[in-house]
Amino acid sequence: MYPRRSTLAATLLAVALAADLGQAQPPPAPEPTPEPRPPGVVPVSEPTDSEFDEPRSERLETRLHLEGSSNDNFFRAPEGEEESLRIGRYQFRLLWKMFADEPYKVFAEVQETNYETLPSATTFLSGFRLEGDRHFVETRVEYSKDRPSTDTEDDPDPADVERFDGEYTFRLSHDWQTTAATELEERTHDRPGNDSQTLEVGLALRWRGAGAIFSPELGIARARKNADRPNDEYTQEDLYLRMRSRPVDRLYVSLRYRDRDRDYDVLVERASNFARSDQRGEWSLHADFTASDLVIVNLEYEHIDTDSSRRNKSFTSSEISLGLTLRHKFAGTGQRHD
Repeated sequence: MYPRRSTLAATLLAVALAADLGQAQPPPAPEPTPEPRPPGVVPVSEPTDSEFDEPRSERLETRLHLEGSSNDNFFRAPEGEEESLRIGRYQFRLLWKMFADEPYKVFAEVQETNYETLPSATTFLSGFRLEGDRHFVETRVEYSKDRPSTDTEDDPDPADVERFDGEYTFRLSHDWQTTAATELEERTHDRPGNDSQTLEVGLALRWRGAGAIFSPELGIARARKNADRPNDEYTQEDLYLRMRSRPVDRLYVSLRYRDRDRDYDVLVERASNFARSDQRGEWSLHADFTASDLVIVNLEYEHIDTDSSRRNKSFTSSEISLGLTLRHKFAGTGQRHD
């Protein structure tokens, strides 16, 4: 029997880390201008890509983000039954540095998502962040109203979603950093019997020896979903490889491949998801172009290819998004904490 992918990935992470730390001297002083930390609210296995500058010396920053996207198979239907959907998103974000000489920040966000043929969804988010020289901590609380769901049998049953997640990153040496993250998501659906709770934990190792030009990251995550309807319960494992690059100051690019294995835990042979397993491959590309201090252009592309053991549950889906971010920084006297 061959080892599971998550075990192999963890072994590779440990070997790479031990080899580097065995030769490393005490960590040097932090880089003068390292790559900014990403903001964001995302699953553990799916880190946020928006790494354009966060306020450092500025005490306060506001952002207005406008985005339009098109998905060729939003409802994740099998071949021949695809239905495209256009989506518009409007987001306002506020980030405040609490003390001028300390690396503590709080942020808040509100987002409205309009679907072409579905009710709109509204999301509220707040969080706390600590950005030290070698330590990064972030916690987030999110609430979404009427978010569509495609993980239930009554697709796309809207749900009110509560999400709590946290992340801790430690700069092990000049070249290496490691991240541990967790997320708890609770969904309350309009239709009785579809409510669920999902817990996910993940680990990642990132190499930063080449600076902002090239920075790969390898990560693993494991999730467990418990649902009112046993037919929807599953365990899944993620393995992803992500490449970040900032070839020039104005351009940031991220490319990620994620492999996901999902096994449903249904014990009743008559259930539709009995012995079901899904394997999903996912490519995603994200790019930010800083046109000026006030304007950032955002581009995203995602392609999903899912092979399922259950009939009519295999699908492919692609989505492309183009966005515009308008930001305003209020100057302050705070010191830089990179």
